[in-house]
Amino acid sequence: MLELIFAVVLWTLTGDVPDYLKSYRYDVDRERLTSHILRVCPKCSHAYDLADAILWESIDHGLDPALLTSIAWTESGYRTWVKGTSGEVGLWQLLPGGWLAYCYDQIRGDGPPWRRLSAKSRRKQCKNLRVGTYLAACMIGYHLQTCQQHSAYCYAMYQTGRQPVTPRYRRLLKRRSAAVRRRLRGQ
Repeated sequence: MLELIFAVVLWTLTGDVPDYLKSYRYDVDRERLTSHILRVCPKCSHAYDLADAILWESIDHGLDPALLTSIAWTESGYRTWVKGTSGEVGLWQLLPGGWLAYCYDQIRGDGPPWRRLSAKSRRKQCKNLRVGTYLAACMIGYHLQTCQQHSAYCYAMYQTGRQPVTPRYRRLLKRRSAAVRRRLRGQ
């Protein structure tokens, strides 16, 4: 909890965080985000844990929680059991290989060696709510380093990992993040 307070104070001083996070109330936002997730996906038994993971990773990586939430909404509709046509799995539609090895090993540095895990274990880790949210936040953080702005355009690079991003995906993120922001504000 002390880390959370320190992060919010630091972000408030540097000004890198969206305005609505400057008066941040973690418990209230977690409840509001949980109710939003349940509105979109009424059968989600993991809504509270997902809201907690999204808020925690957005604080930890300096991300906009509304845009992070809208990516999960766009990718899977908050469903952990979804499988993509190209082998993507889980809530964040992660590929169980690729540059995730860099993200997991280099940035975190304290987890299991990703390259040594079997394909089945990688799929299981990508489906895991906490691990998947962490990996998604790492990827978005990587894209933010190149974009230098918290916009739907930059966050949309999550879809392909590079530019150009489909205009439809950007529009969805913009519209859905606006809905999440309204919910986080209590509207």
